[in-house]
Amino acid sequence: MGMYDPDYSDYSLGYYTMLLEIEYGQERGFEYYYPGYVTPGFSRFDYKLKVGEVEYFNLFNKKWELYQNLTIEDYPISILHQKLEHLKEALHQADVHSEIYYYPFFDLALMAYWNSNYLNYPIFLWCKLPSNYNTFIIFSYNLNTSNYIVMQCSPESEIPGFLNPLHEAEGEDQAAFLDVLIVKTAISLKNSPKRIAEVITEWENFKHHPQL
Repeated sequence: MGMYDPDYSDYSLGYYTMLLEIEYGQERGFEYYYPGYVTPGFSRFDYKLKVGEVEYFNLFNKKWELYQNLTIEDYPISILHQKLEHLKEALHQADVHSEIYYYPFFDLALMAYWNSNYLNYPIFLWCKLPSNYNTFIIFSYNLNTSNYIVMQCSPESEIPGFLNPLHEAEGEDQAAFLDVLIVKTAISLKNSPKRIAEVITEWENFKHHPQL
């Protein structure tokens, strides 16, 4: 297990351990090396790209392609942002206030240290419910299923103190949401942004229709 310590950041220890892993694989005749995930548009994991020619898995055509051919328009974060902008405009037309936030804690869901259902989307649309509901919901977009997702979330009060200084939002001068969120309820939405906006203004009906 590797742990990041900012006091040793100048030594590039993460890159060094990758080279050791590659050497280990070469000695045993392995053909491929998986360096772990990167997030296009977020530079935190770009050191993994220094090992040489890297391929990525295209979620849309289900093929491995050269990472160097990936354009900004193809970045998952760019596609997510575009989808959420469409939904934000539809909500605006329905007089529902919403804001797009980058969420730097999205990768907590990939860690096995805690059992909580952490939010695992790097960007989401925050929406203040109408009527008298003293709560909030958020939207994101699932690239694997091509559906919007609506989630009811609550902040996590007990998280390790070292997380906050290490997670910094990046990209597009977008506001960052710096509370760790736990997903209480998640519903897949099959309809268009316009229809979602119409339904969300009637939350009582929305709660009883999990498949829209």
